[in-house]
Amino acid sequence: LLVASTLNRTLKSYALGIVAAEYILRWAPVGAHQWDRFITPDELRAHFKAVGLVDPQISGMVYSPFNDTWSLSAADFDINYLAAAARP
Repeated sequence: LLVASTLNRTLKSYALGIVAAEYILRWAPVGAHQWDRFITPDELRAHFKAVGLVDPQISGMVYSPFNDTWSLSAADFDINYLAAAARP
């Protein structure tokens, strides 16, 4: 079983995952993230398939600033997401 947590390569992830998280909120050191190294869910699925992992399950991770909570989402992969896949 392989479980991955990563950032999607979208304009929204650039704005919130880099600009907001590094420069405004200071949740991460400036320069910690490189947007060109972020990976889309489709790209990750292809990498999983290439190494023999099947049926990846992907869930978005969504932050609510109003509640200061994180939750999983079946549909929102715009910024952060988790993926899990196993060998057959």
